[in-house]
This record gives sequence, structure tokens and C-alpha cells, in this order.
Amino acid sequence: MKEDKIFLLEIILPLPVDKTFTFYCLENDFKNIKIGCRVLVPFGKNNIEKIGVVLKINSLNQKEYNYKKIIAIIDKKPIITNKQFKTIKWVSNYYMISFPKTFNQIIPKFLLKKKIIDSYKPEIKNFIKFNRNKKKDLEKIKFKKQIEIINEINKINNKTKNYNINIKELVNNNFSKTSINTLIKNNYLVKYQKNVPRLLNKKIIKENNILNKEEKLLFKRLYEKYQKNNKILFTGISFIERQKIYIELIRKEISRKNRVLYILPDIFYKKKLIQKFENIFGDKLTILKPNHSNNYKIENYNSILNNNFNVIIGGKNSIFYPIKKLSLIVIDNEENVLLKEIRKDLKYNARDISLIISKIYNTKIVLGSSNPSLETYYNSKQKIFSYVSKNNYNKNKNQLTIINTLEKKLKNKMNGSF
Repeated sequence: MKEDKIFLLEIILPLPVDKTFTFYCLENDFKNIKIGCRVLVPFGKNNIEKIGVVLKINSLNQKEYNYKKIIAIIDKKPIITNKQFKTIKWVSNYYMISFPKTFNQIIPKFLLKKKIIDSYKPEIKNFIKFNRNKKKDLEKIKFKKQIEIINEINKINNKTKNYNINIKELVNNNFSKTSINTLIKNNYLVKYQKNVPRLLNKKIIKENNILNKEEKLLFKRLYEKYQKNNKILFTGISFIERQKIYIELIRKEISRKNRVLYILPDIFYKKKLIQKFENIFGDKLTILKPNHSNNYKIENYNSILNNNFNVIIGGKNSIFYPIKKLSLIVIDNEENVLLKEIRKDLKYNARDISLIISKIYNTKIVLGSSNPSLETYYNSKQKIFSYVSKNNYNKNKNQLTIINTLEKKLKNKMNGSF
């Protein structure tokens, strides 16, 4: 009798340890497993079920192994991409923290915690539609409130070609819930349930992003540098003015079906700013907020993985998301301390890692600031970054000069600290 071939899986588990763990699977399961997929495994003496991510796969003769078998395969395709693994490897080496620990501090917890995965439920809403068999009888309806509901459904059907009418939305628009239920009871309407994504369907509102003469000139100069250099320091104008320039730059990228990651320190998630981006980009935009529910975060992560958004706005952790076809990273207020992770063992600067990610993904990066960090400004002086500023036109305004105070002290050219 032919023995089943055994495959060893090197798996990272969500544990604060410096090692990976080895489990096995048979050939039938192996066909459905890829590096970056999650699997359910028995762990420890009590075989507690844990979720891990496959890091490596090896084949092995059946007589040589002494490992536990995986319980189940969770993903049909990888939830961690090769580029994410490359990023984690670089971060691990640079900050001198083991790969497993780095992985567990970078990859969102909602992907690896069994309780969260088990408690996930798709959102279910109640909908209504016309009963085809009784559509001819709608004219017999005499009650005013019921007629209003029928007219509203017809209006929505004709205007949007949407034949799935959300009951809650009708009630919220002051249509009688009692009258809706009566129409359902009399079979004029059919009630049914449907899974709906938690991610809001944001409609594009034609909001103007009008650039004045000076801003148009500045955008033109920025775009000229942008086409020649992958790294740009953008300064000399206010936060609000920079947003207008970014919007034009993002529009150019998504017109080519590319994707843009826009990183902001958390305190800059201002309602007006977010609303402006939502009005302009609609359902091409998603926002990663730490206060979203786990169910929302899971759906958002999967949607990004499946290329469902062209514009992603997030905080420092968003640099680790699986964004395919990424062509531009924008980091505004690049000098801000909130772009640094200081609470975990892995203490990193999102701006610095984004520069590495821009190489891994072969993307362009724009660092914006009213007061650039010393490192970024120095890099622009060394021509590593292209420097774009409104003040380029007037060399005498707001100039930053770097002075070596140690050298001045040695030459006795210092007066106290100055």
C-alpha cells in the first residue's frame, strides 16, 4: 500500500517567542496550502487550537517525522504577501528583533486571534422587493402611507436600478414601518435577508478641488520633480494647501489604475479632511482607523488584499498592509512623533520604514511637512530627495541652515548655546 507523502510546515504562531513551530500535513491538504496562508494547529500539551501563518514548506519521508498534524486550512489564498514578508525581514534585521516577534508585532492581531476569527459574523440586513405575482394588483392599494412606500420603491428602482431596498433606510426616511409590514403581510412586497459589507458604499460628491494660480504652479513643479525622482520633500505651504496638491497627485495615479497609501499621524484624522477625500474619491477610498470594530477591520483588510480600493488612508501601522499595485506613498507631517511606535518591543519610525517599502514595491514617496525633520531636510540637501517648496521662489524666506555646534565650539564661535 502506497504511503501518503508528508509535508512539513514551518509556522509562525501568535506567541511572544523567538522561534517558529513545525507541523505536518498530508498531500491532499498540501495542494491547498501556500506560503502566507493561515492554518489551525494543535499547540502544547493540551492541544489548544491556535491560528498560525505558513512560512516554509518541506517534504519528508513518513518514517522520519514526529510532529503534530494541522487541524484545518483557513485561507484559500495567502493573506500575507511576499512583499510583506520582505518588509518584515528588513525590519527584523534593522531593529535586531527576531523574525517571529517582528511578525507578531506588525501583522494585525485580528488576523491571528482565534476568538476574533470565531466571533466574526457577516452583517445581515433586511431587504424588500416587489412580489412579481402581485405587481398588477398594486393599483388596488388605497391607503396613503402604503402608496407612498410603493412610489418610493418605484422611484429608487427607476433612478438607481437598485432592486434591493433596505427596510431600515426606508424607515429612517420617515416611511411607516407598520405600513411596510402590512404590504409584506399582504404579499405585495417580499422580505428577505442579505449579507452586506460593513464598508460603507461612499458615493462621489462632485466637490471641487480648485487650485489657485500659485498652487497650480506649485503642483506643476512638484509633478515635474515627481516624474524624475522617486523621493520628494514637499514643504513651504500649510497642511490644508498640501492636501489640495495631494488630491491632484492621487487623481493622476488612480487614473492609471494604480493605488496610493496616504499616511497621517492619528491627530490629523480631522472630520473635514476625511469628508473632503470621501466626497472626491467615494468608494475608491478606505480609511484604517484603530477604533473600528474587529469585524470591520477584517473586511477592510480582505478588501485591500483583493484590490478593492485605490486610495488607503491610515496611521503608522498602515505601511504593513498588503497593497498591490502600490505606486505612491504620501506621508504628511513626516516629522511628527506619532509616526513612531514607542509602546511595543519593536520601536520603529513609520517614515523610515516607508522609504524601504518604497524600494520593495518600487513606488514613489512624497514626504510633506511645514517643518521638515532634520534627517529629511538633510537628505534633500544631499539630493537624495527632490526638494519642492513654495519658498523656492524667494530664497530669503524661511531658510533653514544646519550648523555644526561642536565645530563652532572648537573654533570658539559659540555664545552660550548659540
